[in-house]
Amino acid sequence: MEITIDMTDPLVIEFAALVDAHDLTYAYSDDDRCYQKGRKSERELGNFARDNLSYAVAREVWNAAVERKLMPCGQSTFFWPDPIDKYREEGELI
Repeated sequence: MEITIDMTDPLVIEFAALVDAHDLTYAYSDDDRCYQKGRKSERELGNFARDNLSYAVAREVWNAAVERKLMPCGQSTFFWPDPIDKYREEGELI
């Protein structure tokens, strides 16, 4: 099932900007500050998506950013549902 995303929707634009600013590889950093910043950003992204967007739209925007930012050989780890869905059980994100 293909989904159409309205890229003129202010909420989609804001979410896309947040995703683009997010460091996808923060978990691989040796710097705890970088790691904590990445975790915070990930929580904020999930909360924003949960409160403002459909799951399908948020997932498409996230996965498009993964495809733009990472080489194909490293993308699979970062595609939604991972990493954001892991927080669903904790009640923090989507």
